[in-house]
Amino acid sequence: MRFLSYLTGLFVFALIAQPSAQAAIFFGFGVNGSAPLATNEVNAFVNDLLTINVYLVEDDIPLPDTRLTDNGVLNFDFVADYQNTFGNVTSVMTSNAFPVFQIEQINEVPSPSFSNFRMAGTEASFINGVEPDPGTRYVELGNFMFQVTDAGITEFVFTDPDPSPGVDNNGLGAPSFEIIDTEIFVTIPPPMFRVVSATAIPEPSSFAALAGLLCVGALRLRRRRKAKSAA
Repeated sequence: MRFLSYLTGLFVFALIAQPSAQAAIFFGFGVNGSAPLATNEVNAFVNDLLTINVYLVEDDIPLPDTRLTDNGVLNFDFVADYQNTFGNVTSVMTSNAFPVFQIEQINEVPSPSFSNFRMAGTEASFINGVEPDPGTRYVELGNFMFQVTDAGITEFVFTDPDPSPGVDNNGLGAPSFEIIDTEIFVTIPPPMFRVVSATAIPEPSSFAALAGLLCVGALRLRRRRKAKSAA
């Protein structure tokens, strides 16, 4: 019986344990002066640990924008608020391309039902921006990890930590040194990301695997009983 319990325990653990998953958020901006971020969404299961990468991307609607490619990202800074009912951010990491003035802060203003985090960084030279890789239109700013704890919908709303006029929290490098805070964050609705989590449902193949394990265990237990009877 111990052997059967052991096998069943292993199977149940396999059903509960979910592998890590990845997702991405793209902060868009464009020459039209306002490029609101379309709501990004990812599906996940309870117990998933999501790695969510954050990018700044050139928009091409209504016209192609080349400012990111021409100047690169000099600095960035944002705050994300979310309801912590169905999960929590466990870590925040700024890209190594922005090693100066890094901020990787969780629960800057904690509350019983809402949490937040802040991510920021600046390029080391203070002049040359971090440009997109060849053939791409985006720059990775960093990533954060979100541990799913229950089934539901978690919405992340991203804002400028200091929206005062003239404050450069998000800017491009030389030669333009352009401030792009309002293009990213002054949008309706504001930049948002959504995690839709659900309880994992075992696949039919999983039930078949359990049946096989139980059969093997039952056969082994029967042989042990016969051996004891013969003795």
